[in-house]
Amino acid sequence: MDKRYDLVQGKPSKNGKVYWHKVGSMYEKEGKGFDIILDSLPIPSYDPQYGNQLRVKAFEAKERTQGQQASNGFDDDMPF
Repeated sequence: MDKRYDLVQGKPSKNGKVYWHKVGSMYEKEGKGFDIILDSLPIPSYDPQYGNQLRVKAFEAKERTQGQQASNGFDDDMPF
């Protein structure tokens, strides 16, 4: 079975904390590398030490229950 990772990009919030925006998934193919699927395009951010950069992290995917969808942060039934 392929191992699945969530690809996320850290975004600063107004209170100084970081929230993670999921941009896609990565699947580890046994002995054959990785498949990367982007659902949205990450935007580069400015780092004083490195200048403009685009950084994405991969975390082991969280298990989802059947029928669970990603939250869009709104309290309505619109799919987007």
